[in-house]
Amino acid sequence: MLFVLLRFGILAFISSVFFFSLLLAFPITAEFSASYFRLGLTGLVFLLTFALYAFHTSLGGRPLFDTPGLTTNRIGAIPRQTFFAFHSKFQHEWNLCCRLHLFP
Repeated sequence: MLFVLLRFGILAFISSVFFFSLLLAFPITAEFSASYFRLGLTGLVFLLTFALYAFHTSLGGRPLFDTPGLTTNRIGAIPRQTFFAFHSKFQHEWNLCCRLHLFP
């Protein structure tokens, strides 16, 4: 647990302690006829729901699988707006340097 705290931070540490505590609190068994099977299954469903919600939130509105081939002309292509914005900025800086005689 100390490794989680030092490597990933306080939020990951609190989450891991929470998950570990719930795993200990809910008796998990593979025997369907046990009287506490439903309680263990409820705990697992709760932990899985919590983990999926955390994963969905971590995406920040981005799609799970990005398909750049469908949004650009070819895979890995720079969008035209980005290219021309970079080109005009670079051209402006180059012209400024030439006017100031920084380059011969």
